Amino acid sequence: MFLALHLPALPLEAILRHQPQNRLTPCATVSSPRNQHQAPHILHPNRRATAQGVRSGLSITRALARCPDLALIARDPEAEIQAFRDLLTLTESLTPDFELTTPDTLILDLHRTSTQATESLSRTRLPPLGLPAQFATAPTPDLAHLFALSPATSHALIYRGPEFRWKAPRHPELPLLDQLDLLPLQLIQQLPSLQIPTATIELFEPWGIRHLGDLARLPRKELSERLGPSIHQLHALLLQDQQRLLHTFKPLESFVSCIHLEHSLENCESLIFKAKRILQTLVSRANSNYRFISEVHLKLILEKPPEHHYRVRLPEPSNTLEVLLRPLATHLEQLTLGAPVTGLEISLTPCEPPSGQHDLFERGVRQPHRLADTLVRLAALLGEDHIGFPRPHFTHRPDSFDLTPPQSLFQRPSPPPAHFSTDHFSLPLQRFRPPPEVAVASEKRGRHPHPLALLTGPHRGQIAHLHGPFPLSGEWWNPDKQWQHLEWDLQLDSGHLLRLAHHPPKTWQLQGRYS
Repeated sequence: MFLALHLPALPLEAILRHQPQNRLTPCATVSSPRNQHQAPHILHPNRRATAQGVRSGLSITRALARCPDLALIARDPEAEIQAFRDLLTLTESLTPDFELTTPDTLILDLHRTSTQATESLSRTRLPPLGLPAQFATAPTPDLAHLFALSPATSHALIYRGPEFRWKAPRHPELPLLDQLDLLPLQLIQQLPSLQIPTATIELFEPWGIRHLGDLARLPRKELSERLGPSIHQLHALLLQDQQRLLHTFKPLESFVSCIHLEHSLENCESLIFKAKRILQTLVSRANSNYRFISEVHLKLILEKPPEHHYRVRLPEPSNTLEVLLRPLATHLEQLTLGAPVTGLEISLTPCEPPSGQHDLFERGVRQPHRLADTLVRLAALLGEDHIGFPRPHFTHRPDSFDLTPPQSLFQRPSPPPAHFSTDHFSLPLQRFRPPPEVAVASEKRGRHPHPLALLTGPHRGQIAHLHGPFPLSGEWWNPDKQWQHLEWDLQLDSGHLLRLAHHPPKTWQLQGRYS
């Protein structure tokens, strides 16, 4: 099934959507002569002007004679471009498979999308554009195009009074030939896929053929023998015996979208709704380019500077709307801003679709997106600096480390250095954090004290075996960070293997226990 979306008089309506007061008066756009020998003429009259006899192609003098109150409007290319961009944005949110058939008509392929859902979405999202429109569905693209060109066979969005209203076709359930009876024969000249000479179309007038239904009822073989293969192609098109492929529109590979709000937003629900609308368009654009998304960047424009930026890198590239929206929604739910939001911008970083064979013995994250969402929630609850993975500092100081971001979990670990050996390992040490202070019976032997027994703490008793002391120190060049202490590995008479540390002058700490 295909849906054709037609915007009648787009150059005029692109201007009138910013001047709604002119819709209630006769007006029309005029051509711009290329030289002084050409006279300007009427291009697109509105409904009020058409009702008084103004037609496209009339000279300015004749148009004013028929309608003295006619307002003449020059074309605005920038307004037309912006209106068409808004229409493309809406179309991309419906389906990535569509064709830019003519400058005022789009044809959408609905094989991936529900027809009812698309029609309902079109009815609710087209009126805010402020552009009159006509759309119709049919099994073939050219037949849908023909139906969309006529208000008699299409759903029409018409400006009536202060708002737009939908007008349904008069007979939506008519058979195909009866629907073709409502279409004038001249409409086939607006199909770019058919090249039928005007002289051929004029031949049908003496035959009494004025509608497409009349032409469809004639025998195809005799028509093609008399008028050539182009009429054979037209006849097959009208009876759904021929279907062409769409020339799918490929937008520029730009995955950035920004909206400026007329009214500022102050709650996260509205922000999430706006972000979802933007992501729908960008994800559809990425799918049409066969790209996945590896990173999402959110920028909130506030009434008072500075702007708020948030960047999230996905654990695995994805092209699913829910996966991209979930981390943004989690961040916005926990966010507190100092001013209302007046603008929103989302940019996506595209990448190639992930490919490759998984290793049978590789231990990976089973559901990386759910884990990433959990880590984002934990960071919002505990703080960014309280969650991560420990990484030892480049120092000899024991138990010295910092936290790396949780995103490092989803990166492939680097191979061990060449000098790394797995032949010999020490016993694993279970460190006490924080290390408890203990009372130690000791005696003076040379420069350092010599421990004899542990008097307090979780492990008490006589020291049976002792190795040490091992003096450690560092950062002696920095008076605020310099440190030094002595360590011993010992075994109590109860059999426990412990590590004991002495911090001059009198502090003893139990660093840990060997497993």
